Amino acid sequence: GTMPRIALASVDNTGTNSIATDGTYLFLANNTKGDIVRVDQQNAAKTLAGGQNAPTGIATDGKYVYWGTSTGAIMRIGVDGGSIQTIATSQAKPDHLATDPVNVYFVVESGQGSSVMALPKPP
Repeated sequence: GTMPRIALASVDNTGTNSIATDGTYLFLANNTKGDIVRVDQQNAAKTLAGGQNAPTGIATDGKYVYWGTSTGAIMRIGVDGGSIQTIATSQAKPDHLATDPVNVYFVVESGQGSSVMALPKPP
């Protein structure tokens, strides 16, 4: 069957390529605008980070939101905002992020195919 489309009225979803949730908020990575956006259960949006280099592969651990960039960086910001932190650089097209209590996982592409990488979370 066909799944119903859900419109987030307060968010322009054009360019959104990755989503994640912590059960309270929905987080969006907008590849076109370079925004990391948090949407609450009342459909109110807050831009946590703007001007990012084509963010992809968003993930959250409930404390931070993580994403990759087209320039090969892995970034994070608190779920309520704050300072953007670079936690890795020089990664080949990091995408498809996931977290556990210890690591941030992501996929990188190379001439040999794709590899899954594990990066210890900074304190």
